[in-house]
Amino acid sequence: MKHRFFAMKIHYDHRNTLPTHLKYSKSATAKEYNEYMYAYENDGIGGAGFHECMNFKFSSSNKLKFYIPPRHFPNLKNVENGNCCIFSITYGDDPQLPWHIVGVHARCELYQRNGLKRQDVKTPVGIGWPYEYQAEAYSEYSTLFCSPVSYSIKAGRHTPILSQWGNGLRYLEEEHAKNIVNDAFVNAQALQKNSGKAESIVIERQLEVLQNLHEYYFNSKIKSRQNKRYKGSNNLPDKELGDIGEEYVYNQELIQAKKDGINPVKIEWVSNSDPQSPFDIKTVRKIKGVETEFLLEVKSTSLDDYSSVQISSRQISLAEDQPNNFLFIFLNFANRKKSPVKIKEFSINDLKSQFDLEPVKYRLLKQ
Repeated sequence: MKHRFFAMKIHYDHRNTLPTHLKYSKSATAKEYNEYMYAYENDGIGGAGFHECMNFKFSSSNKLKFYIPPRHFPNLKNVENGNCCIFSITYGDDPQLPWHIVGVHARCELYQRNGLKRQDVKTPVGIGWPYEYQAEAYSEYSTLFCSPVSYSIKAGRHTPILSQWGNGLRYLEEEHAKNIVNDAFVNAQALQKNSGKAESIVIERQLEVLQNLHEYYFNSKIKSRQNKRYKGSNNLPDKELGDIGEEYVYNQELIQAKKDGINPVKIEWVSNSDPQSPFDIKTVRKIKGVETEFLLEVKSTSLDDYSSVQISSRQISLAEDQPNNFLFIFLNFANRKKSPVKIKEFSINDLKSQFDLEPVKYRLLKQ
C-alpha cells in the first residue's frame, strides 16, 4: 500500500522579526541560521541548520518549494508521489514551541533526498550549505497554521500512538490527517475573532486552503463561518516585476522603521504568505510623531505611463474604506532594471483625480 499522508519534524521559526502568521516566509540571515546550528551541535536540539525557514514563502507561482530534512524524506516507492499531504511538526525539545503542528503542504511532488538548489533566493554568506528544496506543493492546498495545533505522541489523535518519535517521518492514517485539518480550522476561526486586518486576511486564506484540503482528500466540506468580504484573486500583469517591487518596498519600509525607532516586527509583507491579499504590505510610519498603520498595495511596471497597471475591485473597495491609511505605491522599472527609477505614492483620492479607472474584466453571475 502506498501512503498518502505523513508528518515530518522541523524547527519552529523563532525569529521575532516575523509575526506568527508570517513565520517561515523569509530567508534566514547567517546569524539566525547559525543559532539553530549551534543549538543542534551543542545542545542536541532539533536538526542541523534552518533550511525550513522558507517552507511557507509563497510567491505568484501556483507551486510552493519546501525543504524536507534528509532523514524525513520517504522512499518514493512507498508514497503516492504527486498526491502526498505532508504535515510539519515542531521538535519535542524546541525551546519555544515544542510538539505543535505548524502547517501543511499538499498535492506534493517529491524530487530527491539530496535536494535541488533554490534559484529564487541567494544563500547568505556564512551559511555553508546552499538553500535547497526537496519537493513542491500546490499553493492552494498548502498553508501555515496561524494558530498551531497542539500535538501529543501518546494521544493517537494526529498520529498513531507512539512511545517515542525517534528519527524520520511518520506515516498517518486518513483519520489522523482529517483530525489535523479540522483542529487547525477550529483554531483559525477562534483566532480570527480578535485578529487585526492583516492577520485576518491571512487567516481567511488558511480557512479556504483547509476547505480545499478537506474536499480534495476527504470528499466533504467543513462547516464554515467564513467572512467572504475579501475573497477573490488578484492577477498582476507582470509577476516577476511584482515580486521584485514588493520586496523593494518592504525593505525600504524596514529601513525607515528602524530610523524612526519603530519595532520592525510591525512591518509585515502580507502577500508573501497570502498572494490573494488585497494589499501587499502592512507598515507603520511616524506621522507627526505618532505611529500610524498603513496598508500598501505595490504596483510595478516597466511602462512610464502606468498603462499596464491593473487594480482589482477589492483593492479599490478597501482603499475607499480606509482613504487615509491605504496607499498605492507605483514603481517604474525602466528597461526592467532591478531597482526602480521612479516611485510614486497615491491615496485613493489622488488616484481618482489623476487617472480614469477602466473596467477590463466582468464576472458572470447566473441569473
